[in-house]
Formats: sequence, C-alpha cells, structure tokens
Amino acid sequence: MRAAGYRAGLRILDLADRLRGRNHELLPPRRYRRFVGNGDFLEVGRQITDYMQTELGVGPAHDVLDAGCGAGRIAVPLTDVLGEKGSYLGFDIVPHAIEWCSSAMTPKYPNFRFEHVDIRQEIYNPDGKPRAADFRFPAEDSAFDVVAMVGLISHLLPPELDNYLT
Repeated sequence: MRAAGYRAGLRILDLADRLRGRNHELLPPRRYRRFVGNGDFLEVGRQITDYMQTELGVGPAHDVLDAGCGAGRIAVPLTDVLGEKGSYLGFDIVPHAIEWCSSAMTPKYPNFRFEHVDIRQEIYNPDGKPRAADFRFPAEDSAFDVVAMVGLISHLLPPELDNYLT
C-alpha cells in the first residue's frame, strides 16, 4: 500500500511538471530519476555537460562513456552537443532506467546507446553477478575521449574505484 501511494505521488508530480511546462521530451518520469541524486535533473545535467564542454573540450565528434548513467542525466543535454560523428555509451545497474533511456533516446539519437550491467551493488543490485572490483567496462580500451562517472564514485570501495580508474 505504501509503495502504491509513493508511485501515485510520483505520477502526480510528473503531471504537475507537465502542467508547469516542464515537459522536455527526454525528461524521464520521476520513478526513474529518483536514483540520480538531488537537484533539478535537467539543470544539473546541463551544468555537468557545460563543464565537459568548457573544461574537457567535449564537442560534436567526441565519444563519451558514462559509467553509472542512471536515467540519462548527462545524456539528455549531450544530445545537443554530440553530433553524428560522436557517440555516447551509458551503462548502469538499474535495468528500468536503461530500458527507459534506450526506448526514449536511442530511436531519436542512434549514436546514443545504453547497456544494463548486472554488477553486484549492496543497495541497488544485491543479486548482481560480478563484483565492481572485477568488472570490465563494456568498451575497448581507448575507445572513448571522455569517461564520466558522475555520482558513481561515492558508491565504490577503494578496490572497485581502482579497477574502474584502470
């Protein structure tokens, strides 16, 4: 009963967003955004993407890997940055977030791909198979210009972080 009330409340907040004009075509429903941290989903994503452009030089032909992409907080604004010669690959352990991103973004932006990875994580995926300390990113070495791990680092233990940075 409590979970049903929570989901209903999220649907009401989604409706309120649409009524206030916050209906960006790629804004995921709140039930998918709850895993990506605090703050305005679109604004925080824009701030991160602005940083990637100004400080890291990310532009239309770059290839971006987003480890722990969630519901696509930086993927959404990157659709305005990356051109056809660029690419984006996001992966996450939350399957419904990946399913939403794949169905909402990839058809409109075929150079944006999303993959579910079944990594064991105590809070979000306790039944996952590989440990993060043993996981290998779903990409070849040096295949990307930029690797983002926004919000992911706080979920990693030192051996896991070492593995991801390697």
